[in-house]
Amino acid sequence: MVDNMGLFPLAVERYLNRAVAIHAPGVTTVTNAARYYALHGLVASEAVTRGLSNSEAQHLLRRCEVVLGMATIAHQDADDHDRRWSPDAHGGDYLRRVVRTGPVELTAAAGDDGSSYARAKWGFWGPYRGSEMTLQVLSTDSLTPGPAYRDAETRAVLGPILEIAASATALARSDFVGLEHLCLCQTNLGQDAAWLSHRFAGDIVAGGVAGVLGQTMRIIASAITTTAINSEDDVADFIRYDHRLLTHPRLVGHDATRRWRGITLRHQSVRAWRYLWEQICGHIEAKGAIFLDELRHWFMDAAPDASVDSFVASLPATSNTNGQPLPAESHATNVSQDIVIQCLSVLALGARRLRELDGLELLGFQGEPHAAAAVEELSPHWMAASLNSWADRPMTEFYGHLLDVLLNRSQRVAMRKSTFDTKTGRFVFPARIHIRDGIAFSVFPERARPPVLRIERLMFMGEQVGLFARDNDGRWQLGDRGELVA
Repeated sequence: MVDNMGLFPLAVERYLNRAVAIHAPGVTTVTNAARYYALHGLVASEAVTRGLSNSEAQHLLRRCEVVLGMATIAHQDADDHDRRWSPDAHGGDYLRRVVRTGPVELTAAAGDDGSSYARAKWGFWGPYRGSEMTLQVLSTDSLTPGPAYRDAETRAVLGPILEIAASATALARSDFVGLEHLCLCQTNLGQDAAWLSHRFAGDIVAGGVAGVLGQTMRIIASAITTTAINSEDDVADFIRYDHRLLTHPRLVGHDATRRWRGITLRHQSVRAWRYLWEQICGHIEAKGAIFLDELRHWFMDAAPDASVDSFVASLPATSNTNGQPLPAESHATNVSQDIVIQCLSVLALGARRLRELDGLELLGFQGEPHAAAAVEELSPHWMAASLNSWADRPMTEFYGHLLDVLLNRSQRVAMRKSTFDTKTGRFVFPARIHIRDGIAFSVFPERARPPVLRIERLMFMGEQVGLFARDNDGRWQLGDRGELVA
């Protein structure tokens, strides 16, 4: 058996990830720089114009990505390079390492032998492809331009990349003197950003993806013009708790606004499960291996001396008399220093919100009511039912029950993801914790990360194309093209 740490060990974020993907289209966690959308459109246009084969188009794309990367690296020491907010070029670590010893050999750097700037055959197109198709920069037919791509504007800015990719054999920093506008930090000043800004702004009067994106971007714009926003968490708190969300002139009547409120509230529960699991795994990791009985005693000993119903009753109110959500989750995590209690408090509050939310907010929170995801294990529905079933029993016993559920679930999830190679006899079991003969073993450390909302990614892309900006203190504001989302 081969050890593999795997991702999403509890698979508790499946509904949330689907909901976020629908409501924050056009970006993912790995789409880093807006200019790549334009570059890939340019390469697609060139490939069609010249009638390139797939392998020739792939070769051109890799060379162009290397040129863009070198243009950015060449400008990084300039006084006008904004080091605070500028995205790094894909393959930048490789290119910086090579250029330290002299010019970068373009053919070698763009090669597809696994020792170049990118291992994937198509360079960094893969992470962007779906998003570029969503925004119609590319069509769904291989590497061809989509209806939203603007060739003249893009060539006016990025045309030199094609010329260098076609003729250069080696790239030095000095080759980019006079081409500073190609640096990723200059994206918002280019003509490519002018048309990309319309794609990322969405279209609030349109249906489908463009309409949803338009509503989401206006939620972000409303947040940054209503309150101090320095991070995605600030935007999420505005959506969750600020009464102005539903009365803001930009947002009145838009369905996505209420759905986002439900999504961001569900985000709290998913994060709590992740951090709770991290605490359990951390204890196992500290021991290396531990008998399940000993693990159970440790976890149960940390429980508060109260019944389940009295614990739930002690939690703060989740809404006011007008039905407006209150920041109960923030209050609960500030009351106790015990992370496990913090997590269980947030989970119990999420279960309570299931009864209080309705309409589009409830839809965002749990999804379609008759779908399996709405009632699956670890969902707010499941948590509410568990709290009700254990209401008159002590929290120590409830802790033991939850531990059993989480351990068993982690093994089931890993088994579902496991693979077996009949040729090599290799069995891959992607789990950080293995359980054998009543003993839990830590194979890989568990480091919980907040679930992704993609709001920060939309803000970052919006900044690069001029929709948003940041002041010297890092506070977000509308950018030069902010009227598109205002």
